[in-house]
Amino acid sequence: MRLDRGEIPTDHHTLAIAQGFTATYSHSAYELVDADAVGMGQRVLREQGWQHAWGIGRHILGSQIFDYWQDPWGDKHEHYCDGDIFTSTQPTGIHAVSREAMAQWGQRMPKSFTQPKLTLVNLRALIRNLRHSPDLTLRKLMTLFRLFG
Repeated sequence: MRLDRGEIPTDHHTLAIAQGFTATYSHSAYELVDADAVGMGQRVLREQGWQHAWGIGRHILGSQIFDYWQDPWGDKHEHYCDGDIFTSTQPTGIHAVSREAMAQWGQRMPKSFTQPKLTLVNLRALIRNLRHSPDLTLRKLMTLFRLFG
């Protein structure tokens, strides 16, 4: 989903929603001025002890150069630049994703990027959602596992 700014170009998406087995936050993205700033950010975060999650690479959808980091609390943050922008004349859509389809170049998305931690709380949520949620079925769960597991 993206903001409708009419004829004023805007990012390829403002909010992305993906199927998972529980409702969860994935990451925040921060636009940087250029590829040098993405590279410099990588150095600064590494020196500050942050855990590198994925990148540097170029996404297929949006075509931005990206670099993902995990903060000390486990949340992911994306630094990016050079992304596609669109006006309201370009329709939005639903796009299939997979680990292989997430980057034009650079490292493939690591499994650790999308795999939930197997904790008792997560296992309970998975079982509860399989039993009660119309949005999650065993078939969808198996598809998610094939794509990202």
